[in-house]
Amino acid sequence: MAVSTRRDSAVAARERAIAAGAEKNIVPALILAQSMFESSDRALQRGDQSLALRGYVEAAQAYGRARDEARAMDREAQHMIERVSPVVQAIPTGRAASNAGVFSGAPESLLHEQDFTLAKVAAQSAEQIGIDAGIAPPSAQPPAARAAVDVLLSDLGRALASQRISNIRVLYPGLTESERHGWETFFATGIRSPQSSRWRISPSAAAPRTATCGRCSNTCRLAGAHARVDRRRFAMRFERKEVDGGWRRLRN
Repeated sequence: MAVSTRRDSAVAARERAIAAGAEKNIVPALILAQSMFESSDRALQRGDQSLALRGYVEAAQAYGRARDEARAMDREAQHMIERVSPVVQAIPTGRAASNAGVFSGAPESLLHEQDFTLAKVAAQSAEQIGIDAGIAPPSAQPPAARAAVDVLLSDLGRALASQRISNIRVLYPGLTESERHGWETFFATGIRSPQSSRWRISPSAAAPRTATCGRCSNTCRLAGAHARVDRRRFAMRFERKEVDGGWRRLRN
């Protein structure tokens, strides 16, 4: 009875691993688990219940690891798609946007089919098209909320220094037409030195919640016959994404 119960547990663990996408993605732990399971079946047929029992227990554990590996691959693919989506959306209309659109549509479909590896490759291809078009993807962020927001603001500073709306849109997908026009007007005044951009965050921006508000100030030196320092203050909202826990968007 104990052997039969352990075998049933291993079968259930195998089904959970396959449901998570382990078989579709040829997860190594699944191959090992299947080998253990088959060896246990052979041992049981020979009448060696002790060896079969031990094998079924180890097979169930390996199936569990296979499920965890598949879930990790799923999260990684989702993370890549989440990272690439704003880059693709920020590509100006034209051939590059069309090509990126083809690749960006594939990852979601592949993810639905649990083909995590190909979904990630398709997303990376779409991201490369954006990079070739001069659009910078968001930087990887550390786990700590305050440090993550610091990275996000550094990205925003570089986006402003590039004077490209597409780079701002990657970090701020909710950019309105009015805001876009405002930034274009601001860029038209001429920024003499990108390094003069400085940002400060209020302590409330570091709260480890899904969303929090912060107030930032940007200082930049403008070009012209009578150069002056332009100081602007912005009230921004930082949102933590569900997929990877990274802070990806800024909203007024």
